[in-house]
Amino acid sequence: MAALKEIEISILGGMVSAKYFKGNGSIPLMMIHGWLDNLESFSPLLEALMQLEQSHPILALDLPGHGHSFHHSPDHTGHFIDMVTDLLMIMDAMHWDKVILVGHSMGAAISSLICATQPERIAGFVSIEMMGPLSETSENVVQRLALHFSAMSKPSNPLKIYSSLQQAMETRAVKASPPIAYSQAMVARNLESHAAGFVWKTDRRLRIPSAIRLTEEQVCVVLKSIQCPVLYVEGEVGYKELQQSSQKRSPWIQNLTQIRLKGGHHCHMETPDILAKTMLGFINSECVPVNS
Repeated sequence: MAALKEIEISILGGMVSAKYFKGNGSIPLMMIHGWLDNLESFSPLLEALMQLEQSHPILALDLPGHGHSFHHSPDHTGHFIDMVTDLLMIMDAMHWDKVILVGHSMGAAISSLICATQPERIAGFVSIEMMGPLSETSENVVQRLALHFSAMSKPSNPLKIYSSLQQAMETRAVKASPPIAYSQAMVARNLESHAAGFVWKTDRRLRIPSAIRLTEEQVCVVLKSIQCPVLYVEGEVGYKELQQSSQKRSPWIQNLTQIRLKGGHHCHMETPDILAKTMLGFINSECVPVNS
């Protein structure tokens, strides 16, 4: 079995850290994690896929500002839509004409925009616990802009210092998923050493509220424009708001397969073996040409 390699990819702005599995399939998978996570979010799934025959090449990456990847320059806008450009540059750097996107949460939202706007480059899309970007009514535009500008103008709070990796893991588990049993590698990748312990090294601008969100009508246009096959994966105890949104939006996607897994918002970490087999079946039957 081919080895999993830690690599760096050069794009405009800096170096993106990633893990790469050569595989033997015809179309590579690009895995894009969620907000404030990193590539370790996909490690259980990646390991499960590597154990299967006919697994495709896989690239799991740290988005800029996360994990070991670079932080954008101070003049960068920081809007999540800008990450579409980052991902397209990564695809170009890897010399990939066509890929299958595997996105979790924010990574799935970003991926949906790529699927809609670059249909010739996307063979398939596995969307985990999010179907399209977050939306907002146009009436909230002034309130959202004010929130963004206020956050941008405030000085940063002092970095919180954690005495141990365990303390950082416990703090994250209180505020967000996944359960602490699955989070050690992911939390460790987002920390750096400090004289008194550990601090988060994720780009602090990621916590600034977005200046603009798409309206639901715009999200509808995006999802209706996706031409590739889509596998939507939902956790049995995921975030209710996202699940309600996905239920409403699912009729907008032309070629959609849906599954539910045990677990929560990070169900891909909690049930990786079942998801790996389901994904490979979906990819080989729906996304890969018969003669490839």
